[in-house]
Amino acid sequence: MNKYILYPLYLLLIVTQSFSQSFEIKSPDENIKLTAKMGAGGGRTAIISKCEKKTISFLSLLGEMTDLIVLAEVPSPKYKCAQFSSYDRASTNPDDKTETNWFANGDCGQYLRTETRNGSNEFVMMDADGPGAVVRIWMANSAGIIRFYFDGASEPAIEMPMMEIGDGKHELFPAPISDVNSIGKNCYLPIPYSKHCKVTSSLPGIYYHINYRTYEAETKVETFTLSNAKKNIEAINKVAQELSKPEKISALPKTSTKKKIFKTIKPNKTLEINLKGQNAIYELYCKVDSDNLEEALRSSFIKIYFDDQKPSVQAPVGDFFATAPGLNHFKSIPLGVLDNDTMYSHFVMPFKEKAKIVVQNLSTNSIDFTFTIVTGNYKWNKRSQYFFAKWRSLYNNPTKPRIDWTLLDCKGEGTYLGNMYQVSNPLPNWWGEGDEKIFVDGEKFPSTFGTGTEDYYGYAFCWFGTFTHAYHNQARADGPCNFGHSCVSRFHFLDAIPFEKSIKFDMELWHHICNTNTKLSHVSTVYWYARPGSKDDFSPVKREELIIPELPPCKIVPGVIEGEKMKVISVSGGVTSEKLLTDNFPNERIVDLSLPLMPVLVAGFQGMERSGFRALWWFKNKPGDITELEFMSDKSGTNDVVISSTRGPLFGNFNISINGQPAKEQLKLRYKHVLPTGEKTLGNFFINKGKNTMKIEVANEKSPPYTSYFFVLDYINVTPVGSGTTSTTKLPVRHFDSK
Repeated sequence: MNKYILYPLYLLLIVTQSFSQSFEIKSPDENIKLTAKMGAGGGRTAIISKCEKKTISFLSLLGEMTDLIVLAEVPSPKYKCAQFSSYDRASTNPDDKTETNWFANGDCGQYLRTETRNGSNEFVMMDADGPGAVVRIWMANSAGIIRFYFDGASEPAIEMPMMEIGDGKHELFPAPISDVNSIGKNCYLPIPYSKHCKVTSSLPGIYYHINYRTYEAETKVETFTLSNAKKNIEAINKVAQELSKPEKISALPKTSTKKKIFKTIKPNKTLEINLKGQNAIYELYCKVDSDNLEEALRSSFIKIYFDDQKPSVQAPVGDFFATAPGLNHFKSIPLGVLDNDTMYSHFVMPFKEKAKIVVQNLSTNSIDFTFTIVTGNYKWNKRSQYFFAKWRSLYNNPTKPRIDWTLLDCKGEGTYLGNMYQVSNPLPNWWGEGDEKIFVDGEKFPSTFGTGTEDYYGYAFCWFGTFTHAYHNQARADGPCNFGHSCVSRFHFLDAIPFEKSIKFDMELWHHICNTNTKLSHVSTVYWYARPGSKDDFSPVKREELIIPELPPCKIVPGVIEGEKMKVISVSGGVTSEKLLTDNFPNERIVDLSLPLMPVLVAGFQGMERSGFRALWWFKNKPGDITELEFMSDKSGTNDVVISSTRGPLFGNFNISINGQPAKEQLKLRYKHVLPTGEKTLGNFFINKGKNTMKIEVANEKSPPYTSYFFVLDYINVTPVGSGTTSTTKLPVRHFDSK
């Protein structure tokens, strides 16, 4: 029978009883309110009325930024989430698998159109009917002015430097709500609008994403105003403070039950944990101890069953917690690895009657596990969803032909939450030029079409520095540059993607090296919610998939003194670092474009040609600055000294001396291209047994092209004069294959 008939009958039945107070009943869809009132003469009145639907406001959206419960249920009011971006508009046909169409890569400066306002061009980035809300803005470069026009207005409601939207320094866009992570600028401040939103840039040539919600037509949304945002600065700062400590954010109710289990699981054995009742797992902690932790985290496997469903979670233990391979510290809201090496999940995992956690040890060694499962009451309702997390792998995949790798293909109703993506790359060249493509509810063309893999994960220009954020991370990046194992993740909150019928998430695999002899390995864990009865495309994981791909060994030039191993005695100006990818690197100078990016990236890519893949870097210096290094020798005498360095347009000229004796000539490292120098002779020097000093001075020039220079010391080689010996190994020069 129709619920709208049942409720009046039910209400009439109730009001015939002897109640002396008024009360209300709401229908399950929260749209119908039934009220019983006691009249003055003792009579009873039944009133059926339509509930006022929830109004979406700036404050309500701020509240959703840390709300784990709201993710676990079908959104109310319903909305769709999509993305405007600067993807290459040549990509029009998914069936045309060419680099002139579906895999086209000109993802910069693509706009909807160009308009003229007050005699100046404005480049339209977004144009969408409401009611809706902008929920994420990402930019790789951010020059010029950004403008927001709401509800058909001819004048912008927001007009400000684009940089201030994403650098985390503006009072309305504080870090980490807005933040710079490995050069990528991200803004998660919600910007709601009632009828329409248009966003423009004053300059061409911008890489951008704008993620936005579009609500059901009748939804009431309060349009964003700067004055209202300023009135709520305290609420903004509160959310920023919460996001700065994301590991503390949890949906745990006041009453909860904690179950702690320590178990040594022998090879091919299983641990099973059973939970009963209509509850939810609110927090899950796991600590692993093993002689080979990387192997243990990949070759132990977790499955979680809810009620009588097939396993909703199936992944290697480490990969489930978004750390792979091995233990990589990061802290996001739903997942992370704490400083004490404990992995955590704060995803809400509801169930109606029971849940079962199964952990298998598929390795050849015993593994110690400490699990803490925290459960609490959860009332299952018609909007409740089951939690899913599933893993897949793609090993030894050639870099050509280009393909779209499907991370998730799900039929049913649910909400996409994000993924962990891990790549094993045998080259320093960029592995992630490919775009994410998300098809919702049977779309023929994706409503989310990205501009590069790193852009989806919140950073930019294939930058290789690790970072952690409440919503996105690069938890591992071995280097040099993009060589080795990289692990990235992104978790959607305001930008979660609901689907009513289906969702398909493809990641385009695009490596800068196009040689089919080059092969990469990829794994991914995808996180989503779905209503009962959904189906996905994941197959059971095979034991032979639970491996960590081997990568080529580091090349070492024998007998040399490595620059990164020299002791830095003093630096009069600038910063020294043994690796380019430390936190010391002046990302802020890249961000504000005072330091050209590409030569620095190319210099980093030359890391594979360096002995040990590493070098001593010195940057942010100026003419006249000096750095002094110390190295050791086990013999004394007059020696030939050669140096291996890097030259390029941002590299300066340097005066070098060893033990107070100047080199025979100035070391000139400025060159139009970025290349390793090979071994260059500095001259003959008397080398002490024990400690020796090497002094490097930035040379003064009459017309210097820059005010700051790079110096890279790969190694020096010290050989006795007349011995006729130099280093026995010279590393080959590979050329960087750029965009």
